[in-house]
Amino acid sequence: MATMGPTEERKRRTEALRGCVIASANGAPDGKLWAQRARQLGVTHMRITDLFGDGTVQALNNGGDKLGELDAKVRWARDANIRFWLDLSYVRNLFVKEKVNPYYKTWQEWLPYFREVLQRDFPDSSVSYQDYPTMDCVALAGEPMVLWGDDNPVQQAGSADQYVWSLLQQVEAVRRLGYDGPIAAGGFVHLGADGRGRDAHGDLFDQVARMPEVDVFTVHGYDNPTGDAFRNLARIGTQTGKPFILEEVGFDDRTDDTKAAKLTAFAQVASLSGLNGVGLWNIGQYGNFDVRPDTGPKSAAAWLQVVDAVGARRPARAGLLLRRHPHLSGRRSPATRLPLTRSSRPSPVMLCAWGPDRSGGR
Repeated sequence: MATMGPTEERKRRTEALRGCVIASANGAPDGKLWAQRARQLGVTHMRITDLFGDGTVQALNNGGDKLGELDAKVRWARDANIRFWLDLSYVRNLFVKEKVNPYYKTWQEWLPYFREVLQRDFPDSSVSYQDYPTMDCVALAGEPMVLWGDDNPVQQAGSADQYVWSLLQQVEAVRRLGYDGPIAAGGFVHLGADGRGRDAHGDLFDQVARMPEVDVFTVHGYDNPTGDAFRNLARIGTQTGKPFILEEVGFDDRTDDTKAAKLTAFAQVASLSGLNGVGLWNIGQYGNFDVRPDTGPKSAAAWLQVVDAVGARRPARAGLLLRRHPHLSGRRSPATRLPLTRSSRPSPVMLCAWGPDRSGGR
């Protein structure tokens, strides 16, 4: 079992996440196309999310070989020198779908679902997903419902304390499986004008950011959050010494011009926001939230303005120095990034996933 609280090595790995650019691979069956788009969008991390959607039985038995689909996608990302951010929110979503309140589940009840992906062998290697050198972060269930939730009690934690208790159960399940890297939590989405929107419920944001078991503090950028909202939340992250990451943002528009205008305006909001990294909801093949440089060049260019506004890095394309990890076997080894100066980072790469019901559009 990995330790619950922070270690020096975990702190080092957490600090390396500052400047990340995340994008989801949800709705992207063509992994090669996804990786090509990610490169053009400055993406550094593929956000793995929404692995299963039918039910808990499917998740425990790899119904439809969804994990096989995952393996195919991550190969393309790995070969494009894109790293990984694993989001476990889908487990919580499946419980809600089956009319079970997830916020009262113990670590023993979360563990079997997390095990299916965390301890699965990473493609072409002899190590698991959780131990793969470029698996940089595991995110717990985000976009929580505490007292609000479409008037559905099953979606609601009921109190800030209960939500924090649930996060501790999820952390314990992940650590008992042996994952020893950074854990992200929050994913708060209804931020309001000052960052203290309807998800806050008093000092919930502060409580989550202060948890020693949580390494990265995250929010999602929907409902038109303001610069003040981000700055207020960034102060919380700064006070706790943790990276403050906008894990996902997106706009539900069909035309390239409209989406580009909104992303350009958002870049102004993001500037001087205190954000330490950004995430794009999706660059898949379906949905109006997706940004696709091949079919929407203006919105892709506007997204890069967002990346630059928060000082996020743009990863090097090829020619990274490679170092074979001692526990890897098979045809390929992942790139181990050496420290890069901003001027030495030519081009973009990264992925991200899940949020409000964006299955039909985002």
